[in-house]
Amino acid sequence: MAMRPFRNKININYSLFLSSVLIALILFSCGCSENVPESGYSVSEYGILSVDNSAYSASSTVISQKDGITSEEVVISAEGATPFYSVLTYPQNPSCAVVFAPGAGVSAADHNSRAVSYAESGIAFLAVDIRGNGGKSEGYPLDISKDLGYYLNGEVPQYFRIVGDLTYGERYLSERFGVPVYAVGSSNGGRYAAIAAAADGNFSGYFGVSTSGFLFPEGDYSAATLRFIRSINPDNYIGMISPSPVYIFHSPDDTIIDFEYGQAFYGLAEEPKEFIAFNGNHGLNGEVDEGIINILLRNEYLSLTPDAGS
Repeated sequence: MAMRPFRNKININYSLFLSSVLIALILFSCGCSENVPESGYSVSEYGILSVDNSAYSASSTVISQKDGITSEEVVISAEGATPFYSVLTYPQNPSCAVVFAPGAGVSAADHNSRAVSYAESGIAFLAVDIRGNGGKSEGYPLDISKDLGYYLNGEVPQYFRIVGDLTYGERYLSERFGVPVYAVGSSNGGRYAAIAAAADGNFSGYFGVSTSGFLFPEGDYSAATLRFIRSINPDNYIGMISPSPVYIFHSPDDTIIDFEYGQAFYGLAEEPKEFIAFNGNHGLNGEVDEGIINILLRNEYLSLTPDAGS
C-alpha cells in the first residue's frame, strides 16, 4: 500500500525530521519482529489497530458550577497504563457529547472557554489531556521511533494508548449520559481521533479539523515495522468510520498542514461525509466551533424527527 509522506511544520525542520524518523525506523527494523502485544491492544497483519475498552475505572471531581453548566476533572484508569486526565463540561441534560483530542502541545484546560460554549448549546464536551502534550496526563511528546521500539518489544506504544484513551472517553460519556458521542480532533489530535472513531464503532461520527494522514518516507522496512507504520496512520482508518459520518474542516490558508493534505484525507473517507473550508489558519476557531455545533444539533434533531430530512 502506497503511503503519502508526512508533512508537519510545527516547530521542526521538516526535512531533518523525516530523515531522522527514516533512519530510526530502518535501524529498529533490522533483526526485529514484534512480540505478542499487551492485552487490550492488537494489530492485524494488515496493520489495523484494535482496542478493547471494556475494563476501566473513572473518578470525577467538580471544578465549577455556574448557570447550569458543570465542569469536572475526570480521571480514567485502565490496567497496565498510567491514568489520563480530562476536563468534562456539560449542561444538565445534554443532547449529545464529544470526546475532544487537542493538537500537539495543547492541554485540556486550554479549551475551557470552548467547552463552556458547547455546553451552553446542550453538548457535553470531554477535553482529553493527551499524553505528552504538557498537561496532567503523563507521557512524552509524539515520538514515532520510540513508540516503534515499544511495539517491537511487545509493549504498548503511547500512540496506541492515546487512541485507547479516546475510546475510554466515549464509553464513559455513553454510560454516564446515554447520548450519542462524537470523536473530534484538531491537528495532530485529529489523527488520534480518526483512528479512535474507526476502532470504536460506538462513536456516532468524526470531526477532523486541520488534520491529515501521515506521509512516511519510503524505506526498506521489516514486515513488523510496516505493520506499525500502518497502525498509526489515520489514512488507513478514515474509510472505516462509515456508516458513521465524517466531517473534515480545513482552511485554504493553513500554514501547518497544507489544504491539499486535508482534501486528500477527506478523499479517503466513505460516505456519508462532508468537507468544509473555513476562514482562518490552523486549528479551531469560532467559525469552526459554530459549524461543528450546528452539525451536532442538526444530527440530533434529525435522529428525533427522521421525516424532517426528507
